[in-house]
Amino acid sequence: MESRQLSSSGTFISKYLFPVVMVVVTASAFLLPIVSPGAVTIGKKAREPVEAWSTPHLLISLVFAVITFFVLRYAGKLKEVWLETDTLRVRNYFKTIQAPLEQIERVTLTDERKHKSITVHLRQESSFGKEIYFVPRGAGTFSSKWKKFPDEILKAAEEARRRNTRLPRGERTKAE
Repeated sequence: MESRQLSSSGTFISKYLFPVVMVVVTASAFLLPIVSPGAVTIGKKAREPVEAWSTPHLLISLVFAVITFFVLRYAGKLKEVWLETDTLRVRNYFKTIQAPLEQIERVTLTDERKHKSITVHLRQESSFGKEIYFVPRGAGTFSSKWKKFPDEILKAAEEARRRNTRLPRGERTKAE
């Protein structure tokens, strides 16, 4: 089996670009009334300026901070994933690991209205932890082919286990 990318090609945008935008928006919501008083207005016909350290300013900043926290938490877990013959290649743009397929315990699919993801649960800790989290390729389209990925991963893991148990003791792969 050749290498096949399972993760979305938009992972970079979701992992880095969108969080940076959220941090900038949050910083702007906090700093704008301080740096440029009267630039932000609310109320009847937008005539009442938001003053620095006022209740509206603090509430708006707090809402953006909470949203940004969850975006950063979500984005930090995202990985790029490829299915290969005996391994699951996982990358976070700074580091790449090869997780042996026989280490896969289970695969869960999250298919909510706006949130679609796959989590691969490993038997042993890897340098990315015991859970590999990614947005599947094609999840944002009308196609449902991506929903077959968990079954494909589990089938490949089972085949890898069978191949490795058939080999004589001295010829087993390094994956064990």
